[in-house]
Amino acid sequence: MIRNLTSVAKRGRNCCLIRSALFSETKNLSSFQERRSNIVFHRHRSTYAENKSKDPNNECLFQKRYITIRSCYDLWIDVPKAGLIFEVEYYDSSPDMSIDPKVPLVLALHDTPGTAEDLLPVLNLLAKLGYRVIAPNFPGCGKTKWVKWRDWNVFTGALDEKMHFVFDFQSALDIQRVDVALGYGMGCSTCVALSGTDSNIYRSNALLCPAEHTPLKPVKGKLRHEQARNLFTLWETLQTRPFVWLYMIFNKGKYGYSGYSAMQVINTARAMAGSRYKSLQGFMARLQTKGVPCCMVYHSVADAKVPPEISQVYAELLGIKPEDFIVYQDDKKNSNQGKTHFPKGLKVEHETPVLLETYSKPIARMIRGVVKTLSF
Repeated sequence: MIRNLTSVAKRGRNCCLIRSALFSETKNLSSFQERRSNIVFHRHRSTYAENKSKDPNNECLFQKRYITIRSCYDLWIDVPKAGLIFEVEYYDSSPDMSIDPKVPLVLALHDTPGTAEDLLPVLNLLAKLGYRVIAPNFPGCGKTKWVKWRDWNVFTGALDEKMHFVFDFQSALDIQRVDVALGYGMGCSTCVALSGTDSNIYRSNALLCPAEHTPLKPVKGKLRHEQARNLFTLWETLQTRPFVWLYMIFNKGKYGYSGYSAMQVINTARAMAGSRYKSLQGFMARLQTKGVPCCMVYHSVADAKVPPEISQVYAELLGIKPEDFIVYQDDKKNSNQGKTHFPKGLKVEHETPVLLETYSKPIARMIRGVVKTLSF
């Protein structure tokens, strides 16, 4: 399957065009064109989100909502010009209220594999602070599905596809400004790319355990970019696709995903293969140049998903210095490397399987500090 980027543009109420530097290294970008209006069908059903937190006192403040959007049109030559139609499941802290520009709005993007539910420990606290919090599930995650079953394999989860999906989703909800783009894992790359594209719409970033910004060397027990590209190539070939699926059923634990289905691991490999590292690094440099407020959390242990030294370079590219971090050495004791009053980062130096639940309060306070730097 051969794909070539043709045009990246988007209409908004203020007729702004999303300026993108994606695929600049391939030199296949063409001129920007104004895209057609979205076809949007609102679903009127809703259900309360289940609270799976281990803390019984941690009440879930979100409801699930569904909306049907059209996205990824005029993007690839093998995607119909009508685009892909998704029924998107998302969490909303105030689903029955219109968007208020005076209330800080947080758009949360989950990791791959994963769902928006993974972020609820932090999002609940942000909602209690009075913020409007919206968290969609990416296609293939949670109950976000394709309306046409034939499109199930078209969306690969590449960086530019996720950018289109997020922007079309927020346009359908009439979100013209995102005060905090909150990302977790691979969702951080999408947040950085969106903010780097237009910092007037995406005003700040909160990055929780971000995925790598550069290809990593293959190691035992981890899925890396080179392996992901090989799996993606085999999956895109119809003759070898069944063998890739069977291989992943019996070998997903080899890549550190024993608790996930084979299809979830394959989708993770496809998303990792489309990470666009060179473009991502360019977006990060642009954020530092423009002075876009950013905060970051990362796990500094030997067997972390992303090596600590890579996360440290990631922070430096965003302009976050080592003295801006609060260092947690265990569950109770913590130390600050610097004397900053408003920390821009949290560094966890001990093993914890539920980092977001354990440090949900410090993360929420850190994000609150970022919001205070914004004007409303």
